[in-house]
Amino acid sequence: EQDMIIACRPTSKSVIEINHINPVLFPPIKLPLDPYHKFFEGDNKWLNFFLAAFKHIAQCKKPEMTGFQILIESVIPMEAGVSSSAAYSVCSTLVPLILYGLQDKYPRSEMVPKIIDYERSVGLACGGMDQTISVYAEKGAAKLIDFFPEPKQTTVFLPKNAALVISNSLSIVPKIATAGFRYNKRVVECRLALIGLSLKTKKIGSYKDLKYKNFWELQQDLECTLPQMAELVEKAFKPGEYSEKELEELLGGEILDMVKDIPNFEIVLSSNTHYKLYERAKHVFNEADRVLQFKEICETKDYEGDILGALGSLMNHSHYSCRDLYECSSPELEELTNFCRESGAYGSRLTGAGWGGCCISLIEKGKEEEFIKKIEEYYTKPRETSLWITDDLNTYLFATQPGRGACILDPKGCIWFQ
Repeated sequence: EQDMIIACRPTSKSVIEINHINPVLFPPIKLPLDPYHKFFEGDNKWLNFFLAAFKHIAQCKKPEMTGFQILIESVIPMEAGVSSSAAYSVCSTLVPLILYGLQDKYPRSEMVPKIIDYERSVGLACGGMDQTISVYAEKGAAKLIDFFPEPKQTTVFLPKNAALVISNSLSIVPKIATAGFRYNKRVVECRLALIGLSLKTKKIGSYKDLKYKNFWELQQDLECTLPQMAELVEKAFKPGEYSEKELEELLGGEILDMVKDIPNFEIVLSSNTHYKLYERAKHVFNEADRVLQFKEICETKDYEGDILGALGSLMNHSHYSCRDLYECSSPELEELTNFCRESGAYGSRLTGAGWGGCCISLIEKGKEEEFIKKIEEYYTKPRETSLWITDDLNTYLFATQPGRGACILDPKGCIWFQ
């Protein structure tokens, strides 16, 4: 399994000793038991995910603190769009809860929103899907995740003849380092599009009157379907970029005032002079509609037609939209997803935030080995610049099925986190 494990034990020392199975990349470090320890800069930034969780639990739950040791081991590809940071954040949250005997006082419904906040405090304006599925995942099932009007996870079973293969394009995704003009920028663009749609539909008279936190709330107020919302986008915005001046004229105010409550908005405004609203909003509504179509097909008994073909088509169109409208693909991902389709995948799309990392492909169960053998060519064929790979190719390319989410492993047995 591609997973992350953090082993922990209490000590009599008043320090936190952090060790990693790969001490060359992540040297051992000792931290004081300080609930107000500042976040790190530079090479030790990776510790901030752990610090964010520890600081909140220490400050808010006020346990009787003792020192402890942890050892981190992970075979989840880093910066590859497969939730390595979410896995780290979830594990980092469970460690102090377990050591200080708080796990039974911290239900999942309370824990997940906090984990999302932890990642945001580190510098990412993340949405929360990765953290939610990392906690709520069930073995053998997918999950439809809703956040509005309240968090909800619906179990969805894939067709019995479906199999999934993960392929790593080996183009890394340094989300925090590029957040200003990639990840966090999309959050700002969607906020500006939300204001524009609210003004266009006369639901507000000024951006200062914005009463919606997200597109979903506006959609509910308008009583529109997702396709109807996509049509409104086409009427409200022009395709292509808006300059800051054009946006301020369109929306009736300064961009700073419209986005200043978004985490780390400053880095976005200082890194950009132009923004896209049409493309971002259209992707959001069409993508949400594709998700619901995917769920409906999976739940249709005695589906007439090629069910894997129908699901694969939705995955392909999802990827095309990520590439063309949300603009979060990469040349390597385009090469890899195209190669996966040519090699027999019904559908192939990027995973996670995009801009590199992995793709996921839908194939027929029983053909995993044959498919993987074909995709190995991506890693071995001659190139101007060779891909940096090790002999352990199964860390880059592997078949998978939905697995169980976060749990507590005890030396005396196994306790699933509830």
